[in-house]
Amino acid sequence: MRHTFASNLLGSGWNFQDVAGQLRNSVTILKRHYYAPLSELEVEWCFRMPIGVGRFANLPFQKRLWNWQQLYEFDMRPDGTVSITELPTAPSSGEEKKRVLKKRGARIVWPDDREMQVLLWDKTQAQIARELNCRSTTVSQRAAVLKLKVPAPGHWLRVKFGIPVEIPKEVLKAREALAVRKKAADPMSGEGSTRPPSAPATPENQNPKPAAEPEAPQSGANGTSPEK
Repeated sequence: MRHTFASNLLGSGWNFQDVAGQLRNSVTILKRHYYAPLSELEVEWCFRMPIGVGRFANLPFQKRLWNWQQLYEFDMRPDGTVSITELPTAPSSGEEKKRVLKKRGARIVWPDDREMQVLLWDKTQAQIARELNCRSTTVSQRAAVLKLKVPAPGHWLRVKFGIPVEIPKEVLKAREALAVRKKAADPMSGEGSTRPPSAPATPENQNPKPAAEPEAPQSGANGTSPEK
């Protein structure tokens, strides 16, 4: 609306000083950001208003700072002057709401320096803040206090679209140290494993049970074996 207003006035023949005064800006700012030369015919065709452009010169200067949470009513008088009336808002209860800072129930359990360094490059600060139940600014302050490397602006956008990113040496060293520490702490991995060796598997072609021996031949009535 401000640019349209300035184009309307400039195309109607107003000079830079008068238009700058209406916009509450300097002539330098007007020429840098608002100046768009238009012909008078284009102004009449595009920006013609039934009340006339000259009426805008009578807006009161004291209302240059507006309360955007307040509604206003503009009344155009026959002589060209303008009155501005503040519309009534909903009645307040009379009690001013004061901002109360809630005390944190539990302290933040921060990871150590190496884990924090790797975490800053594996997740965004917003994700880390949600996991630690704090604000993103708190995570940023923690990283600044520890003097950790943080991703540059646009890093996560490049990661999102699959664009290769460069990882600092400090982060790579921290990842290697964490991997070694995790391997040493895991009792089920490494050379010093205390896991009992498993029993060797039985080959498929080996019969797990010995073959049954043939039954002894029946003896005769007198207890002697039958003749061959």
